[in-house]
Amino acid sequence: MNTGQELHDNIPSEIPLDFYTKSKIITTSKTAGVAALLSIAGTLVSVAAFFLKSTAAPQPAKEGFNDSTAKLAATGNIFMLLLSLIISGLLFYTLFTFSRYAKKGIEQDNRTLLIRGLIALGAYFRIVAILAISFLGLLLMVILMTRMGGAIG
Repeated sequence: MNTGQELHDNIPSEIPLDFYTKSKIITTSKTAGVAALLSIAGTLVSVAAFFLKSTAAPQPAKEGFNDSTAKLAATGNIFMLLLSLIISGLLFYTLFTFSRYAKKGIEQDNRTLLIRGLIALGAYFRIVAILAISFLGLLLMVILMTRMGGAIG
């Protein structure tokens, strides 16, 4: 009885793509690699700016707020920074993985490497789709809450 791995191993490794398609995949993988590096560099600059910002910045007036509310607002900035780092790290990893494996797969005519790269690209688009749907959901909630607040007040 043949297992899935045995069937996969019997598939020829040559990729049946024409020259034009292969060159476009290589160009796309190089562009994705540059985009991944630029995005992680931008995130690192944001982190550096967050920690290097002046601590002597004027504090907002505390009218109506106690110290715990001010501390919560400061903690929110750190939470958003960590969330941004996690999301940027995931996006960098998946996009750079696509870039590396797709380029190697085309150059070496290795189907397994190309498939790994395309799986990473699929993961990248799934993450982007989840983020877009989440942000749209939050935006819809904000719009509904402001409409409800306007109707109540």
